[in-house]
Amino acid sequence: MSRKKQIFTYLLTAFLFFAAKPLLAQSQADKDEAGKKVSKAIELMDKGDFNTAEALLKEATKLEPDNIYIAYETAALYYLKKDYPKAIKLLKSLLKKSEADDYFYQLLGNSYSLNGEPDKAVDIYEKGIKKFPNSGKLYLERGNIEMMRENYDEALVFYEEGIRVEPSFASNYFWAANLYCHSNKEVWGMIYGEIFLNMERNTKRTQIISELLYKVYQSEIKLEKDSLSVSFHSNVATIDKNKNLVGLSMFAIEVYEPLLAIAILSETEISLASLHRIRSRFSDMYFEKEHHKTYPNLLFSFHQELKEKGFLEAYHYWLLMHGNFDEFEAWKNKNEAQWDSFVEWFNANPLNMTKENKFHRTLYK
Repeated sequence: MSRKKQIFTYLLTAFLFFAAKPLLAQSQADKDEAGKKVSKAIELMDKGDFNTAEALLKEATKLEPDNIYIAYETAALYYLKKDYPKAIKLLKSLLKKSEADDYFYQLLGNSYSLNGEPDKAVDIYEKGIKKFPNSGKLYLERGNIEMMRENYDEALVFYEEGIRVEPSFASNYFWAANLYCHSNKEVWGMIYGEIFLNMERNTKRTQIISELLYKVYQSEIKLEKDSLSVSFHSNVATIDKNKNLVGLSMFAIEVYEPLLAIAILSETEISLASLHRIRSRFSDMYFEKEHHKTYPNLLFSFHQELKEKGFLEAYHYWLLMHGNFDEFEAWKNKNEAQWDSFVEWFNANPLNMTKENKFHRTLYK
């Protein structure tokens, strides 16, 4: 290359570089402005102001026409407006893009479901699960379809698989707890429900599960004048279609029910106070008899940590408060310092569910 051509090439490159800078700056400015509009639109959508939100999303789309996430929020807007055909049309086009994640499949499936097309919803969820096998939210939605069809056993399969593949996703615990607590295998509902309460706090759903756990204790612990009994698992053996023995739970037979039966011996009623005592005795025996080695349970280990910190009583009152809120309030008013210390520690030390640190019913054979 001649010296003259080298200089020309350099000058041309330099010109293009410096000329592009204001264009890049403008592009970043557009992105920033689009981001602000989307954030505001989401805020308005949550408040039900769909018209203003839609106008903002249209403005954001003009600024960033190829942004798939702005398109997703637009589809979410149509979904909230119950314009499911519009949401479906947009989401079907978005699934062709490589950036589309499990949220896109979830929203499209939900749109089909609420548009009265459950079979199409199932197809989308299953395609999503095939692409995102560790998506708890897609197993949740698949389970919800079976719930709507009143296929409760099938729904449980999906909820529990969702718990297995994504332990940090709370909603599958919520539904699994509900179904088990209304079955003859309540023990799993008690564990899943308590884990859920640790994962999701201060919502309407936590009130439901807190009250449900308390009511199951009331119904399954019998404190008669001349006899005491507990019943949290039917332990009825059955044969499945593959001729396998199913239905029995050695954890319930060997640990849960026997230890609870001993723990209730000195009690005459079910209340928050007595349940604190019962659960505390259960925890002590679980570790003293070394059941934690045969049937390890991160929830029961968490109870030991709470006991060591002096917070187990406050935790039990928190856990079951919605079963007897008046009793909880009376205890809290008498133990404000203990309660405040517990809340501070509890907020800083949540029970984190991960692939390595989890509970799933099938861990116990």
